[in-house]
Order: sequence, then structure tokens, then C-alpha cells
Amino acid sequence: MILNGDFETGTFAPGWQRTQATNSSCGIFPGQISNVMPRTGTYSIRDGSLTCKDKISQTFMATAGDIYIVSYWYKTNALGSGQSILVTLS
Repeated sequence: MILNGDFETGTFAPGWQRTQATNSSCGIFPGQISNVMPRTGTYSIRDGSLTCKDKISQTFMATAGDIYIVSYWYKTNALGSGQSILVTLS
């Protein structure tokens, strides 16, 4: 259902669309596929934006009345508060 849900193709394709922050003060790099500290497998998405929002999205077909389970794992390298992630299903 979700294409490349674990990013194991090593790229955003197939399936994912990336919208990245373009402000030069946003951080060290925009969201990218990386082999640094994946939870499992070889790859994960790594977001280096410090103050701007990067976004990944994917459209998939769903059947009305069916139940779907969507899960994800999120890790931050930062210490302290102020880290957040927003997940939207619509």
C-alpha cells in the first residue's frame, strides 16, 4: 500500500514526494535518504533542518470502511525540548 515505506530503495522514489525548506538559515541540509543511524535496514530519512519545516508525503488508495494501521519511528539527535514531528492522514 505505502510504496518504499522503509526507504530501502535508497531514494525517495517510488512513492515519496519531498518538499524542502529553501531558506539558507534552515540548517545543514534538507531532508535526504541516509544510511546514518537507521532503526532497521540500511536507510532512513534524515532531516538536517534546524528551524524550518521539511515535508515528505505520499498518496495511496484506501477503501471506505476498511481499517488501516500506520506506524512510524522517530528519533532525534538533539538533547532537550523543542523537537517535534507532525503526522497528518487525510
